[in-house]
This record gives sequence, C-alpha cells and structure tokens, in this order.
Amino acid sequence: MKRFLFLALAAVAYAARTIVPSEPTLDSDGCYAISTAEELYGYAKIVNESEVKTECGKLTKDIVVNEKNVKDTAFWTPIESFHGTFDGQNHTISGLICTDTSAYNVGMFGYVGAEIRERLSGEPWEVLKKAVVKNLGLINVSFVGKGAVGGIAGGAWGAVITNCYVDGAVYSNLYTGGLVYTGGLVGNSGPLEITNSRNLAYVGGYYAGGLVGNYDGSEPLTIVNSYNAGTISSNGTYGAFVGFSVGKLIISNSFNVGEKSLSREKLLVVGHHGRDTLIVDNYFYVDSWASSKYGINIDEKELKDGTLAQRLRNYNKDGIDGSVWGQWLGVDDIPQLSGKFVVGSSTLNIVAKTPSVVDGCYQIGTAEELYGFGFIANASLYSETPVCGKLTKDIVVNKNVLAKDTLNGNGGNFIPWFAVTNFAGTFDGAGHTISGLYFNDSLLRDAMGLFATVYAPDESRQVKIENVGIEDSYFYIFGSVGSLVGSVKTKSKTVTIKNCHGSSYLYGGAGGLVGSHAGDSLGIEDSYFDGVLESNNSSIGGLMSWATGKFYIVNSYSVADLKVNPDFMGSYNGSLVGTNNIESNSYVVNSYGADPLSKKESREAYPLVGLASAGSIEFINSFSEKTGTEIFCFNCGSEKDFGIIQVDADKFTDGSVAKLLHDYGESGINGLLWGQHVGYDAYPVFSGEVTTNFETSELKLVTFPEDTVKYSNSYIEGIKLSLPTPVRKDYVFKGWYASDDFSGEPVKSVPADAKGTQTFYAKWWHYPQMVGDCYELGDEGELILFSSFVDSLYRYSVNRPTLCTKLTNDIVLNKNVLVDGKLDSSKISSFVQWFPLNNYQGVFDGNGHTISGLYGYKGFFGKIESGNLIIKNLGIVDSYISGGNDVGGFVGEMYGKSLVIANSYFEGVVKGYENVGGLIGYTDRSQTLVLSSYHRGSVEGYADVGGLVGLSYEIYGSLMMMYSYNEGSVSSIWERSVGGLIGGEMTDFLHLSNSYNVATVTSKTSVVGGLVGSLKNDSAFIYNSYNLGNVSGTDSIGGVCGFKKDYVDLHLDAAYYLEGLQEGLGGTAVAAEDFANKNLLKRLQSYRDHGLDGSAWTQSDSDKYPVLNNKVSDKFIDSLLAVVTAPRSSSSSSVSSSSSSSSATEVSSSSAPQSSSSSVKSSSSSVPQSSSSSVKSSSSSVKSSSSSNVPKSSSSGKVSIASAFVASPVAIRTQGRMVEISGLRVGDSYALMDLQGRLLQHGQANGSTVMLQVAKSGRYLLRVAGRNRIVNVR
Repeated sequence: MKRFLFLALAAVAYAARTIVPSEPTLDSDGCYAISTAEELYGYAKIVNESEVKTECGKLTKDIVVNEKNVKDTAFWTPIESFHGTFDGQNHTISGLICTDTSAYNVGMFGYVGAEIRERLSGEPWEVLKKAVVKNLGLINVSFVGKGAVGGIAGGAWGAVITNCYVDGAVYSNLYTGGLVYTGGLVGNSGPLEITNSRNLAYVGGYYAGGLVGNYDGSEPLTIVNSYNAGTISSNGTYGAFVGFSVGKLIISNSFNVGEKSLSREKLLVVGHHGRDTLIVDNYFYVDSWASSKYGINIDEKELKDGTLAQRLRNYNKDGIDGSVWGQWLGVDDIPQLSGKFVVGSSTLNIVAKTPSVVDGCYQIGTAEELYGFGFIANASLYSETPVCGKLTKDIVVNKNVLAKDTLNGNGGNFIPWFAVTNFAGTFDGAGHTISGLYFNDSLLRDAMGLFATVYAPDESRQVKIENVGIEDSYFYIFGSVGSLVGSVKTKSKTVTIKNCHGSSYLYGGAGGLVGSHAGDSLGIEDSYFDGVLESNNSSIGGLMSWATGKFYIVNSYSVADLKVNPDFMGSYNGSLVGTNNIESNSYVVNSYGADPLSKKESREAYPLVGLASAGSIEFINSFSEKTGTEIFCFNCGSEKDFGIIQVDADKFTDGSVAKLLHDYGESGINGLLWGQHVGYDAYPVFSGEVTTNFETSELKLVTFPEDTVKYSNSYIEGIKLSLPTPVRKDYVFKGWYASDDFSGEPVKSVPADAKGTQTFYAKWWHYPQMVGDCYELGDEGELILFSSFVDSLYRYSVNRPTLCTKLTNDIVLNKNVLVDGKLDSSKISSFVQWFPLNNYQGVFDGNGHTISGLYGYKGFFGKIESGNLIIKNLGIVDSYISGGNDVGGFVGEMYGKSLVIANSYFEGVVKGYENVGGLIGYTDRSQTLVLSSYHRGSVEGYADVGGLVGLSYEIYGSLMMMYSYNEGSVSSIWERSVGGLIGGEMTDFLHLSNSYNVATVTSKTSVVGGLVGSLKNDSAFIYNSYNLGNVSGTDSIGGVCGFKKDYVDLHLDAAYYLEGLQEGLGGTAVAAEDFANKNLLKRLQSYRDHGLDGSAWTQSDSDKYPVLNNKVSDKFIDSLLAVVTAPRSSSSSSVSSSSSSSSATEVSSSSAPQSSSSSVKSSSSSVPQSSSSSVKSSSSSVKSSSSSNVPKSSSSGKVSIASAFVASPVAIRTQGRMVEISGLRVGDSYALMDLQGRLLQHGQANGSTVMLQVAKSGRYLLRVAGRNRIVNVR
C-alpha cells in the first residue's frame, strides 16, 4: 500500500514530462492500432475531440508511459467519455498516472457508456451498442481524484469489461464529499458486465470496492469469473467486489483474497446492498474463522494446490464457462485466468489436460491427462457425484526416476507429482501402469502417493482403486506415504484396493501400497509391493505402515526391502503391516510377507506385523520367514503369533509356500492366482502355476455326507497348514477335532510337527428350527444359537414377539461344572459361558428334559422387561449361576406382566449380592406363580435371599407358590430377609400352600424365616406347609416367618416348623420324630380348607419327611394365570363368580390324587389335631380359619384361591370424623396411622364397605388394598 502512495506523491514532487500525442494509424478493420505511448495519447486526443466518442482502438504492443521510480512524470488525462470498443489484445499499459484531487471520473477512461438513442421525454433511452473494454492490463497505475475513481473507468453505464486487470493504486479523497466512489476497475457504475477480470490494485475511498466502488442502476451489475486480490482502505463502506450498492448484483464463479489494509480484516463480497438484491453463486473467500451466507469459506491450502482453481473450472451454468481458470502449481499462489494447469518449472513442466469422458468415466491416456484428472479429482469432494478415472495406456510421467533402487540424481530434472487429495470415487488402471511419479519434500508432514489422501464420505461414494501398478517412482516426505494411497482419512467408509502393485522407493511413514489407515474399512486384495521402504524413524510395513481402522488383506504379499535405523527403538516394522493400533478384528488371509534385505544385512527378518494388541488381527493361512524378532503386543501374554505360520526360508524358495497358497479355497477366496517357477522365482508370485516336485502327506477332512466341496487332500510336513472353514446350510461350523466324538480342544491347523496321514472332523451346531409354532432345541449348539437369536430379536425389536420353545433332548453345555456341590474352579477357562435369554416372552417348555452345565450370570433367563413368561417341565442341573443383584437359577429379574414356573427344578449353585433365589431372583409388579417346582443345591447372597425366590416386590404384584420346595442351603452374610422358600415379600398378595423347606437357613444378622424371611406386603396366606430346616440368626427369627410389618395381615393355617426353633410369627411346632413317622404326613394329607386339599403329599418308608408327588396340569396353570392377571372387577359380585370357577384350582397328575369334580371343593371339617404330646399349638395371635375375621365366600363360607386374587376398585371419602372405605374385597386389610406412623386402627373387611371413626380432626395415613393414602378429616 505504501509503495503506491509514495508513487502518487512522487509524481507531484518531480517535474512533469510531456508526451507529444501522435495519431495512430487505422488498420483494416477500422480500429486505431496503438503501439507507443505517443500513439496512446494521440488516440485519447482523438476520442476526447470526437462528437460520437465511438472510435475503436487496440493495442499492438505493451506500452510504458512511466517507468517505476521515474523523476520526470508524464501525466495522463483520462479519455473523458467513451462509447466504443477498446481491445488491449492481451497487451499492457504501464505507468498511467493521474493525480487531480479535484476531479471526478478519473481512470484510463473517465466514463465508459453505451451508445444510445434518445427518446421522447419520460421514455427510457434505447441502447444501440454497449461500450467494450477488453483484453487489457493496466500495470503500476496511480489514479487519484475527488470521486468516481477507477482503474479502467471512473464511471460506467451500459458497458462490458472483460479479460482486464488493474495493478497499482486507485484512490479518492475520503472527506471531500460528493461522489467519493472508488473501485479497482470502475469507480461509479450503472448497469455493467465484468467478466474474466481481476483487481490487484490498492483501492482507497469512502465507498470502496475491489472491482466497483458504487453501483446504482435499474439493470443488474454482473460479475463473472473474476477475483480481487487488492487491498482496500476505507473509513466508510467497503467490499471485496462492490463497496456500496442500491441495485441488483449477480456475482458468479469468482473469489476474493484481498484484505482491509493494516487490520488484515477479511472482506465481505459487498459492503452494503439492499434486501434481496444480491445473488451469489460459487463465490469463495479465504477466512479461517468467519463465515458468510454469501460465499464459501476455503483455506490457504486449497488456494495453492489447485483445488479452488478446479472448483472454479468445473462451473458450467447459465452459459458461464469455467474453463478460463487455471493455475501454475508451485508458481501461482492463487488461481489465474490462464485456462490451464501447469506443473513444474519454467523449463521442465507439464500442462494438464482434461480427459475425455466415456460412460461417466474420464479416459486417461497421457501424462497430461493424468494431471488433468488429478485436478478434477481434487475438486470432486465438493460434488455429490463420485469421480471415475480409467487408464487407456501405460503412462510415463518421468523416465528413469530410480537407479539401483534409489533416486537417480538430485531430482532437479523431474516434474513433481501433484497428488490427488480427498479422492472419492473409482480409479481403474485397466491393467496399465503409471511410472515416473516424483515428489521430494522432507518437511511435508501430510501424506503422499498416487492419491495423497482418500475419503469415502458414505457408502454411495466408496473408494475403489484397481488394476494399476505404480513403478519407477520416488516419494520422499516426513509424513505417511504409500505408492497408491498416502492416507485413508478418519471417518472414511469403505476403501478397496484390488489387483494393484507398487515397485517404487518410499521414504517416511511408509507402507508399500498404503501409508496410514484411519477409516472404517480398508480392503487390499490380489496385490503386492516389491520396492524399497525406508523409515524416518516411523513404522513401516510391506503393504501398510499404520492402521487405526479395521482392514483385511487377502491374496497379497510384500517382498520389499525394509530399511530401518537399527539404533532407533521407537518404531515397529512388519513385512506386511507396521503398526496395527486398533482393538477390533482385522484379517490377513492367504498372504505372505518376506524381508529379503535381512539376509543381505545379516539380521533377523521382521515379522508380518510389528505392533498389535491382543485380538486385533488374525492371520489365516499366512506365512512369514522364521524370525527371532517378536511382535510387540499389548495384553497378549505368551500368545503372540496371531496365527502367523513361520517357515524356514527354503520353504519359500522350494515352492512349498506357493502350493499352500495356491490350494487355499475357503470362504470364496480363490488361491489359484498363486504360483512359482522354482529355480527362477525366489518367492511365490501371481503366475497361477507351481512348477516343482516335493513330497506331501495325506490329509482327510470329514465334514458332512452331502458336502461336495473339494478340500485340500494333502499337506507338507514341517509347515503348519491352516484348515478351511466349511459351510453347511442351517449349521454353524464350530471347529475341527482330531476325534469323531469331538473330545479335546478344537484345532485350526495341521501342526508343523505332524507326520503321516492326518484326519480331522468338523463339528457343527444346527440352527434352531420351528416345528409348527414352536422352536425345537435338541443340543448345545441349537440352545446357544437360540440365545443369540433371542438377543438380536428382542434387542432391536420395538414390538417384541411372543415365542414358543421346546426341548427335544437333554442338553449338556458343560460337563462336571460342580464337584461335591461346588464350582470346579480349575476348569473355568474351558467352560462355555451361558449368556441369559433377556426379554424373552412366551412359553419355554422343557418337555421333561434337562439342561446340564449352565455356567453364567443372572440366570437361565436374565432380565424380562415386559410381557408374559411361562417356564414348565424343565430341569437345570449341575449348574452355577452368579452375579451382582437379581440372580436366580431360572430368572434373574422380572418386570413383565406374569411369570409362571411349573413342574421345573434347578439343581446347582446360585450366588449373588441382593435379591438372590434358587429359582427367581427378583420380581417387580409381576403376577408370579411357582407351581410344583424345587431347588436343590445352595443359594448364597447378602440380602433378600430365598431358597426359591429372593425378593418379590411392589404392591401391584402378587406371588403364589404351591406344591414347591427347597432342599438346598440358604445363607446370607448381611441383614435383611432370608427365607427357606422366599427371602423378602412386598407384593400386594402372597399365597403359599402345600410347600416345604428342609434345608438350613442362616444369616449372620437378622430377619430369618424357615419359609419366609420378611413380609412387608398387604396380605399373606400360608397354608398346609412346613419347615424342617434349621434357622439361625441374631434376631427376628421364626420357624415359619421371621419378620412382618405391623400392617401386614398374616394368615397361618396348618403351618408347621421343627420343634426347638424360635416360634417367631407363629405356626405349629412339630417334634422331629413326627416328620419321619408320618404323623405330620397325615395332617398334611387330611387338610381340606381354604379351597385346598393335601392329597399331593406322600411319604415312603425311606423318606425322612413328607414330600410332594404331583405335577400341575396346563389347564390348572392357565386357570390360575387367568385369575391373577384379570383386571379389577367393578363389583363384589364378580368375586363370587370367580370363586366358583369350575377350573380355578385343578391339580392334574398321574401320580397325584384327583378331586371328584372339576373344581376342588373344600371340606367343612377342621384340620385333625394330633394327640401326641410333641405337637404343640402355637400361642401366637395369628388368626385361625374359624375366626370371624377370616374372609368368607358368599357361596361356600371359605376363601378360595381364585377369589383371594381378584381385586376391585377402592374409594375413600370422609363425613365429619367418619372415614368411609368402599369397594373392598372380603378379607382386604386396612390400617389407619398418624403421620408419625403410629398404628391407630386396623382390621379386615367383612364386606365391601368399612366405616372408621377418628378421635379428632387432622391428616392421617390410611393403608388399604396395598396402597398408602393421605386422608384429611375436618
């Protein structure tokens, strides 16, 4: 900026020089041909003195009016008004100077306007012909005026300016008032077209624009294919292209790199414009922090590397041709209006050419077209359409780049490669090669290759590079380098490289084909590298240097020379992959890596991968030379080979490895491309034929009778051979075994020390099949696959389906999980772990079969969040279930509507923390039925531990347990609720009948019961059941129940416990001998009350206590389930209806006595009392069955099981100091407390309504029908 100001001031300070005008000659087309400064001044004189102002002029040479820093200045007088055509013919005028601070319309032309014809007053002028200024460059100009100052023209209306530029200083006085408009090309403008033009000049003025200072017109001002790189100085309104506008502006396919002087402030495209008057399309600006709705933000790199130039060049809309743009890379810092891309020096360069397009794919047949495609591809990231390139010939960019596997000379005689960045699309070499690529910049920390970076933004724009070879090329940088791809960018989707090769010299973080990979998926297939890789102390790899994304390599190899600084210890090098820094599985299949330089340097060969973490990469039928260099591995322990087959070097040379690669045919991978001409090829190659003779041994692979696949029938002794993975419809392959009974561990390969014939048997798991409406499971494989199926089905399903499942055989998952009732910890590592069935809904029918050897957490079923679950006729044995909270042998935790476990048992160990049960860990808001089921083994936990159920929770749920028992120890090492059958009970309703516990129940603290640990529910009914097991703890101990809240209404009838135990909450003590001598059996069998009978009880002479011998029928299960899941009835009459249901309590079994009618009828007789002195009556306050408070049915005088479950709506209202409770069920309990929890009144409903009277007004807590409510009494 200062340079231009000084130039203008200097012009005033020195003496003026006079240029004598000379009239130019007219050429054949009637234009004045101007070749000297004198002729330029003469032309100006002609136009200024003309009446029409339309004289045509053109330059025939570059003209210099003033040299730089001259002491005698020749001043320019603008051509005042011009209506014709002036063609610079791509020549320049240098040193025009006009510094008249009192003048308006200052520039080369004072005013440029259309030739018009005047109309009548009030009518618009008719434009006959627009004025044109074209193909002109003004250099080192200095224009200073009072206002309306522009390099081309001070003012313009109805004109066209095309292919023009201005460099120098254009300036107007800032504070003089008037038309203080200044523009690099035009100061003050009406309708105007500017195309293919640029401003490089310093522009100063109150209203200042890089191209136009001010615009005011009825017709649009259009600016196309233009840019501003000049600096703007203004204390007013300023913009990159236009300073101030009150008319319509259209700006297309242009850019700005100019700034505001001193502040380096970025410029808006227009300083001021009216609403909806600005249309901007494909306009770019450079700004690292700001954004504007008018334009696209780009960075400095895109300016310099040709990306912006190509984006401009690609524009083709509304007749605008973007091909005028170009750039000389390495010379031009920004795009130019040159129309071509050039790479190289002034003496050695290449001019890029746009390839032709066939079927949407660029056809590349020359080096020029390769560079042209590169520039197109660089801009393709900004297009939704993937770019496609295809070679039609071998391409040579430079000749003889390499000599003796290194750079030939210093590189000064080679044209550099300008790599494609962010490539997204397809490149098909069609079997051709690209040779002579060269790039040398040791400070470059980015990436380099044929494609410096690739980026597949989504699955519709995958990157595919195939059928191309990169030969005789040299890349030397500090960053990631590969002959094909320098770097696969982060978040890139699928990238595939197939049938490619590289024979080049690469220096840096070098990989033979790919430098670094950070995308989602990279595949390398049927490819190789046989060049030189040299490390800059980064990892290097024969095919890939560094991976942080998942990849697979198939049928590929490297025989690269790996040059590494032996004194540097921080890099990891591999003959295929340098560093694999990712946790998820990647694969290398049917491939090899060799390190030929190791023999020349007498060092250990590098392994296939230098660094990896455990489980991050698997090598399948992939080979390396034996090496003493270990893979650096995280969390690997002693297992560090990742499946790599290491062989002696002679196995590569004699064709052994080639044959193993050639014979591979697993999973659709065709190894037939491999071959080797022994004696000529030092390593396997892609020749398709192995020509050698060596001895092999027989290999037999037994899969299944219908298998028609031909597997390898031989192996080479001394080389480990990976075994294939066969495929069978409806089956999952589970490994090869050396014996046909599948004993021992599975094997993945024929070991290197194998001799003679080797036979291996394939083990299969069958996918579960649906027969009718049910899935049938008959072996461990079907069970485990079904678990996976259920997990996937319910994990992602919104509407969870109801399933039916049946066992067809006993299933063994693991053998001998328990030894003497305890986990065999020595075999844990070999156990197949069970993953529970979560959210299963429907029926699981064991069909009388067992599942043996469960080793897992939570339960056979884990967490059930909704729906209904029925488990029946199922035995689980020799099993160990453990976990944190909510652990059960069958079900860990249940939140669904209903849960039924019937005719089932669990024999094993269940361990957890809170809510642990032999059958069920935890239920919440569920209607739960446990029928004719048992647990045998041990149950251990901290709190809420039960032999069958840990904790049944929530007032909206219920628990019914019948014909069930526990014969396994139950223990807790913490406080809270331990019971022989149930640990804790907090549901709305508990019914426990015809059930027993004979195992010890222990706690180191309190709340322990022989049958139930604690009761915190509304009502509990325990009938015709007993506890024989020892019960121990510190306090709240009971032979039947350990603890209950005051509001709990507990009914005990014929509830027995072993004499000598603490009475607790009541029950009847029975001497030990009465358990064995069948006295207790008689009492249990004769029970006929509360809708129950004791016919299911039995005892043989060898039994030490009464036992149960029955199974419940499906009809019985369905009837009970219907009752407990029924909605609350609207009146008490529905209670009677339910209680007389004909099938409500039917128990069916071939071994169980049957009722004489379809409904079980209660006897009116009382329970017979024993005359033995050893049978003691309980003195507790628990109500007997004859009590007037016992709920009664209107039909029978007894409470049936069904009616006890039916609920009805409850309403509460107050009348004075009376509280009315209506809608009760007979037998519903109620309790009235003050707000400190002190019990005031409690009882049971004898009808549907209860009236309570309180002593004084206030707020009270009423618990009724399992709910707490606040009542206000006035």
